Amino acid sequence: MNYKFLHDRVQQAAYSLIPQQERSRVHYQIGQLLIQQISPAAIEEQIFSVVNQLNYGIALIEDQTERSDLAQLNLTACRKARAATAYQAAREYAAIGLNLLGESAWQRQYEMTLNLHEIAAEVASLCGEFDQMDRWIDTVIHHTRTPLERVSVYIVKIQALSSQNKFLEAIAIGLLSLKELGVELPDRPTSEDIQQAVQEINSSIGDRPIEDLFDLPAMVNPQKLATMQVAASMVSACYLIGSSLFALVTALQVNLSIQYGNSRSSAYSYSCYGIFLNSFLQDVTVADRFGRLAYRLASGADAKNIRSETFSVIGLCLYHRKSHLRDTVPIIQAGYQAGLETGNLEFVGYGGQAFCINAYWCGQPLAELEPQIRAYRQQLLDLNQLTTANYCSVFWEATLFLLGNPNNLEISFEEEGYEEKLVSQSFASNDFYRLCIFYLYRATLRFLLGDIAGAAADVDRARQYIAGSVGTTSEAGLYFYDSLIALATPEFEAELETQWQRVEENQRKLQHWAQHAPMNYLHKWQLVEAEKYRVARQRAEAIEMYDRAISGAKENEYIQEEALANELAAKFYLDWGKEKVAQAYMQEAY
Repeated sequence: MNYKFLHDRVQQAAYSLIPQQERSRVHYQIGQLLIQQISPAAIEEQIFSVVNQLNYGIALIEDQTERSDLAQLNLTACRKARAATAYQAAREYAAIGLNLLGESAWQRQYEMTLNLHEIAAEVASLCGEFDQMDRWIDTVIHHTRTPLERVSVYIVKIQALSSQNKFLEAIAIGLLSLKELGVELPDRPTSEDIQQAVQEINSSIGDRPIEDLFDLPAMVNPQKLATMQVAASMVSACYLIGSSLFALVTALQVNLSIQYGNSRSSAYSYSCYGIFLNSFLQDVTVADRFGRLAYRLASGADAKNIRSETFSVIGLCLYHRKSHLRDTVPIIQAGYQAGLETGNLEFVGYGGQAFCINAYWCGQPLAELEPQIRAYRQQLLDLNQLTTANYCSVFWEATLFLLGNPNNLEISFEEEGYEEKLVSQSFASNDFYRLCIFYLYRATLRFLLGDIAGAAADVDRARQYIAGSVGTTSEAGLYFYDSLIALATPEFEAELETQWQRVEENQRKLQHWAQHAPMNYLHKWQLVEAEKYRVARQRAEAIEMYDRAISGAKENEYIQEEALANELAAKFYLDWGKEKVAQAYMQEAY
């Protein structure tokens, strides 16, 4: 029979009648009664009710066996709270559990002590308490007996360092852990190292279609599973600093998957290998097949824990190479939500900034986009994902600027000393991605304002850090705006040969993107062609290309680039003295 108080006030009044010194004992007795009444199979379902009562009476428990039993219950509560993304509660349960184990815990209760330290380190990281996280991790490293037992805390450390922009340190920890697991990678892989890894993959696949890798058996070798996890945790840091280790670490995971079976990390590995195939081998078709394989694996009902990182990569770097950029947005949002639900905050961050990039470039109305980017940025700040929140700030401020900054908010682009500070921070962490997007987006804004000299200086700097944006639509955006800026520069003809070579090289790359995804990139290539013909005074050809670019941008709903093409066509006609025609194009632009 169940009883309950008629009203909360009645319960509070009854509770106030219990003497203060007796309350701990009463709570503890309630907890004991709950344990007696609940079957062992059902205890986890009501774990919080049980543990919260028992924890009041910790001071009353002197027997170490009983304290250890309560520590185990706190571990169960911690895991359940962590799974529910209640990180502060999980942190408290872990701390109580460790306190209950007392001294000599590693000797008496090795496995439970290790499990509590692992989850304590993880939830400390998720709460942004990195100093406490380091203390738990150092304790694990000091007491563990095998490299496999250190893998979990190494991964927590790698992810925490990445979230703080400490990419070189994150990679160093990853290389150390891999070495302990028997895999030694060079700090700076050569092209021969990478080619050899690719050849091994091709040999392992043989004549099988890539799609057949979906049906590989599950990986069961503990050493290989641990290697996959460590390698996967360091991939994003390698990518963001433009390290050649990205290719080697990704290839390592793909090889292990083919040879030993698919692990939980394989979907992410296949998607990252797609980036490598696209950007380094220029094989868009095979990259797309690996991306679709990754999507299938990460879409399974039991694949929620890997969905966030896999969908972020597919949305940011793969899908737009064959499909419309706007179709990546739902994929990215699904990955973002999966990350929130599983506590994968690192890739919540990457998913958030992926949304900002693709939504910015795919032609969404800016007035609708600005509050969305602002909301993603704020949530990442709230989650202590400062690296990716900083990336979102670039896109948000660019959007504000284009809207005319109606609320007169501070925009970093315009602040004196901001650029110097950003460069210093980025070089300290080798964050070339942040440098690339900062200079690229400021270059586009300066170009649109007619500050061609400032735009040219910025786009030159962005080109230096392009390795940090490989595979994203920003890479194509750089080729596009670099050419438009060069062709608009008054000194173009004075440096005709050098500048022309640069534009031709950009066009060669942009045309490759356009061949596979004309809906995203053909109108960009056509607009640059129109500007080339304008400079060469080939008016008939220029007219045709302007109109093609306008038509393509309109058909595929790139409204900002449609407006830009109309504006550049209007200037072309004005320079020719065709004011009425120019006026018609200018009206279309606005």
